[in-house]
Amino acid sequence: MPGKYAQDEGGGLLLVILLLLAFALLIALPVLQLIMIEYRASVSEQIALQAHYLAEAGLVKAQQLLTFNVAAPLPAGEQALGNGTYSVERVSEREIVAAGRVGSMTIRLALCYEPQELSGGYLVCVGGVNGDGYMELKGTAKAQVAGSVLVDGDLFVDAGALFGVASRLTLTGELLGEGSVTLAPNSVANPLSDELWLWLQERLLQTGSPLPEPQTGLLQLEAGKIYECGAADWVGLQVVGPAEDEPPATVIIRGDLSWQDCRGNINLLVIGDCQQPGNQEGVLSVTGVLWVQGSLTVHNLHVRGALIANCLQVNSGPFVGLNLLVESYPGLTGGEGLIVPRFQSWKYRFE
Repeated sequence: MPGKYAQDEGGGLLLVILLLLAFALLIALPVLQLIMIEYRASVSEQIALQAHYLAEAGLVKAQQLLTFNVAAPLPAGEQALGNGTYSVERVSEREIVAAGRVGSMTIRLALCYEPQELSGGYLVCVGGVNGDGYMELKGTAKAQVAGSVLVDGDLFVDAGALFGVASRLTLTGELLGEGSVTLAPNSVANPLSDELWLWLQERLLQTGSPLPEPQTGLLQLEAGKIYECGAADWVGLQVVGPAEDEPPATVIIRGDLSWQDCRGNINLLVIGDCQQPGNQEGVLSVTGVLWVQGSLTVHNLHVRGALIANCLQVNSGPFVGLNLLVESYPGLTGGEGLIVPRFQSWKYRFE
């Protein structure tokens, strides 16, 4: 009957449609699984790449910290960055490992380096490549060096001045004046190689940012940043650098520098002369390298690191105490002087 035939045709068509849908589903499921596998692999690869970049950021941070001081402290624990964290640690005296972590994914990179002594074990090096250096303590100036001193030239110590050297004094010229010079016994001279000057010249090739504008008499230097400028007059300013557990700021003065008060974790490279006006109260107290290609004139200077100048004059100042104090870097136990790392290439670390 016509009604029955129509129902049979409708039921057959429905069955065909259901069979086609089932067949399409059987084909689609494996394709969908492949798409999900590819998606998960892509996400995993992206996460691994992010973790890799975080580990690289950790090694860059370590390189910033160690550039001027092989014994610089590294950040403790995990440091948040982006959507993950990184951490850095010394696994030996010649290797640093950085771990980048995003979620449960961790990538580790290792950076090897060789410690290199550039200043011959001296905390203070006076004199330059021209051999025309000298050091002078004027009036009642008092100076103390918790290590060794090289004066490539003459040393003048006025009658009222005091100069104490904890380790050894190497003097290529003459000791002049009637002041008091206290030396450690059995002083042994170390030669100073040209590598120090080459390394310092390499630092001058860096391109820096302009110094920030002072705010209400305060010039704040950012951690890990390199600055450069021409002649600078910091008299009347308080210059503050990063804390000791942060990457130091590096300031390249391509002319002369005058300052009144400057403190912090700062590497200061002055191509011209550097002076602290004798009638001004204040202190230059830095952790890092202070290098003056010209003459350095001070009455209140405290350096934890290395002091290198062509000529050094220490004057008595408007206060009671040491006019010059030079100590080794905090945490440095493997020797004195300017010990820097020679970095090698990065490599994966599998554990």
